[in-house]
Amino acid sequence: RMEEFMFLGLRMMCGVSRSDFEERFKKDIYEVYGPVLNKYTDQGFMVVDGDRIYLTDKGIDVSNVILADFLLDK
Repeated sequence: RMEEFMFLGLRMMCGVSRSDFEERFKKDIYEVYGPVLNKYTDQGFMVVDGDRIYLTDKGIDVSNVILADFLLDK
């Protein structure tokens, strides 16, 4: 369900809400996806703006690759 939350949210222009993620899954988003979020924000593909995390225009161009990194190992 976390994967679906991230996939659906990052496909929207407003992105995902950190507080919605924590409320729904009882975990901080960085606890689950910290390395992936840091990787793509450092590379300019994502932005963290307050409570929102979203793809930049550059990130939208390669969104399929980015979203694949949000798949959790089972």
